[in-house]
Amino acid sequence: MALDALDCVSQVSRSVGELALPPSAAYRAVAVGEKRISLAFALSLPLALLVPVSAQAIVELRHAHGIGYSADGNRILIPNHYGIAVYSEGRWSKVPGPAHDYMGFVVTREFIFSSGHVAGSRGVANPLGLKRSGDGGQSWTTLAFEGEVEFHLVAAGYLSNSLYVYNSQPNSAMPRAGIYRKMGERLVGWRSAAGRGLHGEPGMLTAHPTEAATIAVATTAGLFISQDGGDEFRPIMTGVRATAARFTLESEALLVGTLEGKQPGLFRIALKDGLRRELALPPFGRDAVANIAQNPVRRTELALISFERAVFVSSDGGKTWKRIARARGTLPGS
Repeated sequence: MALDALDCVSQVSRSVGELALPPSAAYRAVAVGEKRISLAFALSLPLALLVPVSAQAIVELRHAHGIGYSADGNRILIPNHYGIAVYSEGRWSKVPGPAHDYMGFVVTREFIFSSGHVAGSRGVANPLGLKRSGDGGQSWTTLAFEGEVEFHLVAAGYLSNSLYVYNSQPNSAMPRAGIYRKMGERLVGWRSAAGRGLHGEPGMLTAHPTEAATIAVATTAGLFISQDGGDEFRPIMTGVRATAARFTLESEALLVGTLEGKQPGLFRIALKDGLRRELALPPFGRDAVANIAQNPVRRTELALISFERAVFVSSDGGKTWKRIARARGTLPGS
Protein backbone atom coordinates (compact mmCIF):
# COMPACT_ATOMS: atom_id res chain seq x y z
CA MET A 1 0.00 0.00 0.00
CA ALA A 2 1.12 3.54 -0.50
CA LEU A 3 2.66 6.18 1.70
CA ASP A 4 0.11 8.59 3.12
CA ALA A 5 -0.64 11.49 0.79
CA LEU A 6 1.20 14.25 2.64
CA ASP A 7 4.39 12.19 2.76
CA CYS A 8 4.10 11.31 -0.92
CA VAL A 9 3.32 14.85 -1.99
CA SER A 10 6.24 16.25 -0.04
CA GLN A 11 8.51 13.94 -2.05
CA VAL A 12 6.83 14.22 -5.45
CA SER A 13 6.41 17.99 -5.23
CA ARG A 14 10.14 18.40 -5.68
CA SER A 15 9.46 17.37 -9.27
CA VAL A 16 5.85 18.47 -9.67
CA GLY A 17 6.05 21.95 -8.26
CA GLU A 18 2.39 22.76 -7.69
CA LEU A 19 1.44 19.66 -5.72
CA ALA A 20 2.49 20.97 -2.29
CA LEU A 21 -0.50 22.75 -0.83
CA PRO A 22 -1.45 23.79 2.71
CA PRO A 23 -3.30 21.02 4.57
CA SER A 24 -6.37 23.23 4.96
CA ALA A 25 -6.82 23.48 1.20
CA ALA A 26 -5.11 20.47 -0.33
CA TYR A 27 -6.36 17.15 -1.66
CA ARG A 28 -10.06 17.71 -1.14
CA ALA A 29 -12.90 16.25 -3.17
CA VAL A 30 -16.36 16.40 -1.66
CA ALA A 31 -19.42 14.47 -2.79
CA VAL A 32 -22.96 14.05 -1.53
CA GLY A 33 -24.72 10.83 -2.38
CA GLU A 34 -26.75 7.86 -1.33
CA LYS A 35 -26.72 4.12 -1.94
CA ARG A 36 -29.64 1.72 -1.82
CA ILE A 37 -29.20 -2.05 -1.86
CA SER A 38 -32.08 -4.50 -1.95
CA LEU A 39 -32.47 -6.92 0.95
CA ALA A 40 -32.70 -9.90 -1.39
CA PHE A 41 -29.48 -8.97 -3.13
CA ALA A 42 -27.74 -8.29 0.18
CA LEU A 43 -28.71 -11.66 1.59
CA SER A 44 -27.42 -13.39 -1.54
CA LEU A 45 -23.85 -12.18 -0.99
CA PRO A 46 -21.20 -13.35 1.50
CA LEU A 47 -20.73 -10.86 4.33
CA ALA A 48 -17.23 -9.93 3.22
CA LEU A 49 -18.57 -8.79 -0.18
CA LEU A 50 -20.98 -6.25 1.26
CA VAL A 51 -19.92 -2.65 1.73
CA PRO A 52 -22.94 -0.86 3.23
CA VAL A 53 -22.99 2.88 2.86
CA SER A 54 -24.80 5.65 4.64
CA ALA A 55 -27.49 7.59 2.82
CA GLN A 56 -26.90 11.25 1.98
CA ALA A 57 -23.42 11.09 3.49
CA ILE A 58 -21.05 13.96 2.89
CA VAL A 59 -17.85 12.39 1.59
CA GLU A 60 -14.58 14.23 1.81
CA LEU A 61 -11.44 12.88 0.18
CA ARG A 62 -8.55 14.21 2.20
CA HIS A 63 -5.21 12.53 2.76
CA ALA A 64 -6.43 9.43 0.89
CA HIS A 65 -4.23 6.41 1.52
CA GLY A 66 -5.24 3.86 -1.10
CA ILE A 67 -7.91 2.61 -3.49
CA GLY A 68 -9.58 -0.74 -4.02
CA TYR A 69 -12.70 -2.52 -5.25
CA SER A 70 -15.23 -4.52 -3.26
CA ALA A 71 -15.19 -8.21 -4.14
CA ASP A 72 -18.44 -7.92 -6.10
CA GLY A 73 -16.84 -5.25 -8.31
CA ASN A 74 -19.63 -2.76 -7.68
CA ARG A 75 -17.90 -0.33 -5.32
CA ILE A 76 -14.69 1.65 -5.33
CA LEU A 77 -13.31 2.09 -1.81
CA ILE A 78 -11.05 4.99 -0.88
CA PRO A 79 -9.76 5.28 2.70
CA ASN A 80 -9.04 8.77 3.87
CA HIS A 81 -8.83 11.01 6.89
CA TYR A 82 -12.50 10.52 7.78
CA GLY A 83 -13.24 6.86 7.20
CA ILE A 84 -13.86 5.00 3.93
CA ALA A 85 -15.47 6.73 0.94
CA VAL A 86 -17.45 4.62 -1.54
CA TYR A 87 -18.27 5.25 -5.19
CA SER A 88 -21.05 3.14 -6.69
CA GLU A 89 -23.59 3.64 -9.47
CA GLY A 90 -22.47 7.20 -10.03
CA ARG A 91 -22.83 8.26 -6.40
CA TRP A 92 -20.45 8.91 -3.53
CA SER A 93 -21.26 7.63 -0.05
CA LYS A 94 -19.48 6.55 3.10
CA VAL A 95 -19.07 3.18 4.80
CA PRO A 96 -20.83 3.20 8.19
CA GLY A 97 -18.24 2.30 10.76
CA PRO A 98 -15.22 3.79 12.53
CA ALA A 99 -14.19 7.02 10.81
CA HIS A 100 -10.50 6.47 11.43
CA ASP A 101 -7.61 7.89 9.41
CA TYR A 102 -6.84 4.67 7.54
CA MET A 103 -3.37 4.09 6.12
CA GLY A 104 -1.75 1.14 4.40
CA PHE A 105 -5.19 0.17 3.11
CA VAL A 106 -5.40 -2.96 0.93
CA VAL A 107 -8.41 -4.97 -0.25
CA THR A 108 -8.42 -8.72 -0.92
CA ARG A 109 -11.26 -11.01 -1.93
CA GLU A 110 -12.09 -11.81 1.71
CA PHE A 111 -10.74 -8.92 3.77
CA ILE A 112 -9.63 -5.35 4.06
CA PHE A 113 -6.31 -4.86 5.85
CA SER A 114 -5.32 -1.46 7.18
CA SER A 115 -3.36 0.55 9.70
CA GLY A 116 -3.61 4.21 10.66
CA HIS A 117 -4.71 6.63 13.37
CA VAL A 118 -7.74 6.70 15.62
CA ALA A 119 -10.12 9.52 14.76
CA GLY A 120 -11.91 10.74 17.88
CA SER A 121 -12.99 7.31 19.20
CA ARG A 122 -12.74 6.82 22.92
CA GLY A 123 -11.50 3.51 24.20
CA VAL A 124 -9.54 2.69 21.05
CA ALA A 125 -5.77 2.53 21.30
CA ASN A 126 -3.84 4.87 19.02
CA PRO A 127 -2.26 4.14 16.57
CA LEU A 128 -4.39 1.37 15.13
CA GLY A 129 -1.60 -1.13 14.55
CA LEU A 130 -2.59 -3.68 11.92
CA LYS A 131 -6.29 -4.47 11.57
CA ARG A 132 -8.52 -6.62 9.39
CA SER A 133 -12.17 -6.26 8.39
CA GLY A 134 -14.38 -8.97 6.95
CA ASP A 135 -17.48 -6.81 6.51
CA GLY A 136 -16.28 -4.08 4.20
CA GLY A 137 -14.91 -1.77 6.89
CA GLN A 138 -17.87 -1.67 9.27
CA SER A 139 -15.95 -3.41 12.03
CA TRP A 140 -12.33 -4.37 12.58
CA THR A 141 -10.30 -7.10 14.27
CA THR A 142 -6.84 -6.27 15.62
CA LEU A 143 -4.08 -8.50 14.24
CA ALA A 144 -1.08 -6.87 15.95
CA PHE A 145 0.61 -3.71 17.23
CA GLU A 146 -2.48 -1.85 18.46
CA GLY A 147 -1.37 1.29 20.28
CA GLU A 148 2.19 0.79 19.07
CA VAL A 149 2.68 1.09 15.30
CA GLU A 150 1.11 2.64 12.22
CA PHE A 151 2.14 1.12 8.92
CA HIS A 152 2.01 3.37 5.87
CA LEU A 153 2.97 0.53 3.52
CA VAL A 154 0.96 -2.72 3.62
CA ALA A 155 0.40 -5.37 0.92
CA ALA A 156 -1.73 -8.50 0.87
CA GLY A 157 -2.21 -11.25 -1.72
CA TYR A 158 -5.68 -10.96 -3.22
CA LEU A 159 -6.31 -14.70 -2.93
CA SER A 160 -3.45 -15.85 -0.69
CA ASN A 161 -3.93 -13.14 1.99
CA SER A 162 -0.16 -13.23 2.58
CA LEU A 163 0.83 -10.04 4.39
CA TYR A 164 3.75 -7.67 3.91
CA VAL A 165 4.47 -4.45 5.76
CA TYR A 166 7.24 -1.90 5.63
CA ASN A 167 8.31 -0.98 9.14
CA SER A 168 10.05 2.37 9.47
CA GLN A 169 11.48 1.81 12.95
CA PRO A 170 11.96 -1.05 15.44
CA ASN A 171 9.02 -2.26 17.49
CA SER A 172 8.16 -5.13 19.84
CA ALA A 173 8.21 -7.78 17.11
CA MET A 174 10.40 -6.15 14.46
CA PRO A 175 13.94 -5.40 15.65
CA ARG A 176 14.92 -3.27 12.67
CA ALA A 177 13.42 -1.18 9.90
CA GLY A 178 12.52 -2.86 6.64
CA ILE A 179 10.06 -5.27 5.02
CA TYR A 180 8.41 -7.98 7.11
CA ARG A 181 6.09 -10.76 6.01
CA LYS A 182 3.50 -13.24 7.28
CA MET A 183 2.35 -16.20 5.21
CA GLY A 184 -0.12 -19.04 5.56
CA GLU A 185 -3.70 -19.19 6.75
CA ARG A 186 -2.84 -18.59 10.41
CA LEU A 187 -0.55 -15.63 9.66
CA VAL A 188 1.73 -16.66 12.51
CA GLY A 189 4.98 -14.81 13.20
CA TRP A 190 6.68 -11.93 11.40
CA ARG A 191 9.78 -12.70 9.36
CA SER A 192 12.23 -10.02 8.29
CA ALA A 193 13.01 -9.80 4.57
CA ALA A 194 16.66 -9.20 3.67
CA GLY A 195 15.81 -6.81 0.84
CA ARG A 196 19.00 -7.44 -1.11
CA GLY A 197 18.98 -5.65 -4.46
CA LEU A 198 16.27 -3.20 -3.44
CA HIS A 199 17.25 0.42 -4.06
CA GLY A 200 15.63 3.75 -3.29
CA GLU A 201 13.05 4.76 -0.72
CA PRO A 202 9.97 2.48 -0.78
CA GLY A 203 6.69 4.21 -1.55
CA MET A 204 4.38 1.25 -2.19
CA LEU A 205 4.25 -2.53 -1.74
CA THR A 206 2.13 -4.86 -3.86
CA ALA A 207 1.71 -8.59 -3.31
CA HIS A 208 1.10 -11.19 -6.03
CA PRO A 209 -2.54 -12.36 -5.99
CA THR A 210 -1.72 -16.07 -5.57
CA GLU A 211 2.03 -16.53 -5.11
CA ALA A 212 2.60 -15.74 -1.44
CA ALA A 213 6.37 -15.27 -1.83
CA THR A 214 6.15 -12.75 -4.70
CA ILE A 215 6.16 -9.05 -3.92
CA ALA A 216 6.98 -5.89 -5.86
CA VAL A 217 8.14 -2.58 -4.39
CA ALA A 218 7.81 0.86 -5.99
CA THR A 219 10.64 3.14 -4.90
CA THR A 220 12.28 6.43 -5.73
CA ALA A 221 14.76 4.43 -7.85
CA GLY A 222 12.25 2.35 -9.82
CA LEU A 223 10.29 -0.89 -9.54
CA PHE A 224 11.72 -4.08 -8.04
CA ILE A 225 10.34 -7.61 -7.70
CA SER A 226 11.14 -10.51 -5.38
CA GLN A 227 10.00 -14.12 -5.66
CA ASP A 228 11.39 -15.31 -2.33
CA GLY A 229 9.45 -13.19 0.12
CA GLY A 230 11.58 -10.08 -0.20
CA ASP A 231 15.05 -11.48 0.43
CA GLU A 232 16.34 -11.01 -3.13
CA PHE A 233 15.05 -8.34 -5.52
CA ARG A 234 15.69 -7.73 -9.19
CA PRO A 235 14.85 -4.51 -11.06
CA ILE A 236 11.95 -4.32 -13.49
CA MET A 237 12.16 -0.59 -14.16
CA THR A 238 14.97 1.78 -13.18
CA GLY A 239 15.99 5.37 -13.82
CA VAL A 240 12.51 6.61 -12.97
CA ARG A 241 10.49 7.09 -9.82
CA ALA A 242 7.74 4.47 -9.42
CA THR A 243 4.82 6.23 -7.72
CA ALA A 244 2.38 3.29 -7.69
CA ALA A 245 2.33 -0.43 -8.47
CA ARG A 246 -0.27 -3.19 -8.55
CA PHE A 247 -0.19 -6.81 -9.74
CA THR A 248 -3.04 -7.55 -12.12
CA LEU A 249 -5.50 -10.10 -10.81
CA GLU A 250 -4.76 -12.36 -13.79
CA SER A 251 -1.18 -12.54 -12.44
CA GLU A 252 0.13 -11.57 -15.85
CA ALA A 253 1.47 -8.06 -15.35
CA LEU A 254 2.20 -5.12 -13.10
CA LEU A 255 0.44 -1.78 -13.45
CA VAL A 256 2.96 0.95 -12.65
CA GLY A 257 2.65 4.69 -12.19
CA THR A 258 5.84 6.67 -12.76
CA LEU A 259 7.31 10.13 -12.54
CA GLU A 260 10.35 11.01 -14.62
CA GLY A 261 11.38 14.57 -13.97
CA LYS A 262 8.04 16.38 -14.25
CA GLN A 263 6.54 13.81 -16.63
CA PRO A 264 4.06 11.30 -15.18
CA GLY A 265 3.49 7.92 -16.79
CA LEU A 266 1.42 4.76 -16.53
CA PHE A 267 2.60 1.38 -17.78
CA ARG A 268 1.60 -2.27 -17.95
CA ILE A 269 4.66 -4.52 -17.61
CA ALA A 270 4.30 -8.21 -18.50
CA LEU A 271 5.72 -10.55 -15.85
CA LYS A 272 6.66 -13.25 -18.38
CA ASP A 273 8.96 -11.24 -20.64
CA GLY A 274 9.10 -7.72 -19.15
CA LEU A 275 7.39 -6.24 -22.19
CA ARG A 276 6.37 -2.69 -21.33
CA ARG A 277 3.22 -1.08 -22.74
CA GLU A 278 2.39 2.55 -22.01
CA LEU A 279 -1.20 3.29 -21.06
CA ALA A 280 -3.03 6.57 -21.56
CA LEU A 281 -3.03 8.97 -18.65
CA PRO A 282 -6.14 10.78 -17.46
CA PRO A 283 -6.20 14.52 -18.16
CA PHE A 284 -4.96 15.52 -14.72
CA GLY A 285 -2.29 18.04 -15.70
CA ARG A 286 0.61 18.55 -13.32
CA ASP A 287 -0.09 15.45 -11.25
CA ALA A 288 0.87 11.77 -11.06
CA VAL A 289 -0.65 8.38 -10.29
CA ALA A 290 -0.73 7.79 -6.52
CA ASN A 291 -2.56 4.45 -6.50
CA ILE A 292 -4.38 2.14 -8.89
CA ALA A 293 -6.82 -0.75 -8.60
CA GLN A 294 -8.41 -3.36 -10.87
CA ASN A 295 -12.04 -4.46 -10.77
CA PRO A 296 -12.08 -8.15 -9.74
CA VAL A 297 -15.22 -8.88 -11.79
CA ARG A 298 -14.85 -6.65 -14.83
CA ARG A 299 -11.14 -7.04 -15.29
CA THR A 300 -10.77 -4.35 -17.97
CA GLU A 301 -12.00 -1.75 -15.49
CA LEU A 302 -9.34 0.22 -13.63
CA ALA A 303 -9.58 2.99 -11.06
CA LEU A 304 -6.84 5.37 -10.03
CA ILE A 305 -6.34 8.25 -7.67
CA SER A 306 -3.82 11.02 -8.19
CA PHE A 307 -1.70 12.83 -5.64
CA GLU A 308 -4.08 15.78 -5.80
CA ARG A 309 -7.03 13.46 -5.00
CA ALA A 310 -8.59 13.35 -8.46
CA VAL A 311 -10.21 9.97 -9.12
CA PHE A 312 -10.66 8.37 -12.54
CA VAL A 313 -12.15 5.14 -13.90
CA SER A 314 -11.33 3.34 -17.15
CA SER A 315 -13.59 0.65 -18.62
CA ASP A 316 -11.18 -0.32 -21.40
CA GLY A 317 -7.97 -1.24 -19.60
CA GLY A 318 -6.49 2.25 -19.51
CA LYS A 319 -7.21 3.51 -23.02
CA THR A 320 -9.71 6.14 -21.92
CA TRP A 321 -10.64 7.58 -18.53
CA LYS A 322 -13.70 9.12 -16.88
CA ARG A 323 -13.28 11.48 -13.95
CA ILE A 324 -15.46 10.71 -10.92
CA ALA A 325 -13.92 13.16 -8.43
CA ARG A 326 -12.18 16.46 -9.02
CA ALA A 327 -9.06 17.38 -7.11
CA ARG A 328 -9.80 19.93 -4.41
CA GLY A 329 -13.31 20.37 -5.79
CA THR A 330 -16.85 19.16 -5.29
CA LEU A 331 -18.84 16.52 -7.08
CA PRO A 332 -22.60 16.08 -6.77
CA GLY A 333 -23.60 12.63 -5.63
CA SER A 334 -26.38 12.31 -8.18
